[in-house]
Amino acid sequence: MTVGSVGSNCEKDMMWNRFSVLQKYANSKGVLRDVFTNTLRKAADSADFHKLDEISETISLVGKKYGVELSSDVKSKLLIQNNILASSVGLFEDGAPLSQRGLGSQRLLSMGLNINATSEGTLLLIDEIEAGLEPYRLRSLINEFRSKSIPSGQIIMTTHSPVVVAECTNSELLIIQSKNGVTTSFSLHNIEGQTNDVIQKEVRRNPEAFLCKRIIVCEGKTEIGFVRALDDYVSSKYYYRMACEGVGTALGGGTELFNFATFLAKCGYGVCILMDSDLDGIDDLKRMAKETHNIDIFDWDKGNSIEEQIFFDVSELLVEELLQIAVNSKGIDSISSKLTELPICIEDDKVRILEISAEQKRMIGTISKQKKSEWYKRIDLGEQMGEKIFVNWDSISDKTTLYRTITNLVDWVKNND
Repeated sequence: MTVGSVGSNCEKDMMWNRFSVLQKYANSKGVLRDVFTNTLRKAADSADFHKLDEISETISLVGKKYGVELSSDVKSKLLIQNNILASSVGLFEDGAPLSQRGLGSQRLLSMGLNINATSEGTLLLIDEIEAGLEPYRLRSLINEFRSKSIPSGQIIMTTHSPVVVAECTNSELLIIQSKNGVTTSFSLHNIEGQTNDVIQKEVRRNPEAFLCKRIIVCEGKTEIGFVRALDDYVSSKYYYRMACEGVGTALGGGTELFNFATFLAKCGYGVCILMDSDLDGIDDLKRMAKETHNIDIFDWDKGNSIEEQIFFDVSELLVEELLQIAVNSKGIDSISSKLTELPICIEDDKVRILEISAEQKRMIGTISKQKKSEWYKRIDLGEQMGEKIFVNWDSISDKTTLYRTITNLVDWVKNND
């Protein structure tokens, strides 16, 4: 038994649709869909937009200049959306809408068409220029922007990409800082006490640093790797990453450490320094960094590098594990040959520590940093050192300088003032 109804809406039974009684005589769903689709396609194909297609060559030229390959002429056609003719016309390539190309290709074409739209210049605003683009396309795009000899007009773009930062000159970069409801811009072309050559060098060397809110400026690559291991430790123990606090790292580069850190502070960044204490005559620089630019300094006992402090403060068992990192990198013969004056022995290609004093442990750190034969002066090796230390963090006395310095550094990360 079926149920039907006849009322004021009986006109529905005079049409083929899913509510019509006609459906009980023949299923029209597939037939109607095929007919509608074919009819819409024929209507779209027969629509004459030849006057709009005059820009086809322009679009192809723009595509070539901005890195978008178009395999055939671009045509204008009616858009079909959900089996309905839309009241808009789209650009098609080989029958496929350009709106279905990748995000990067669409953005490149859009940028090029906007700039090419007038010979009088264009003010073009681009949000996150890197979206959808590979690094090589970003570089090509920025170079294309520079090549435009337009007497008026400007391109303003935002970015979170180190590739874009590194590709720009310091005169093209503005840093925007927003704190406590106040927004401030800093031009890298006009930073007091900094030459343009120095600024450009740092932009090329540390592009990621300029995308952070707060920066740990590390003296060398060992410290960079060590902080990466610290980040993993903080994540496992306190369940947050340094990035959650807007904190990243930058390579200070030895003697340029204070100059770079001061430069970042003048650009509105929160800055601290993680550095060795094995150089004389830098106490005034440390004091000035703190008092003048509010740069916190995290360092070691006087005369110690990070390697010397670590070996001085950790247990004999941990000394052996740290030495194994060097052995894996340099080979057992290379490492053991430099430790002949220390109480060690070699067992199964591993360095074993006999009874050893704290000062002798420190001496291992001194040996490890000798010029041209350093053991840990790579980011990955510094990270491996940190991993060994933080796995055994509970075994390190809270009275040691290593423990206090790292604890204070973690406090700096957490206290985002």
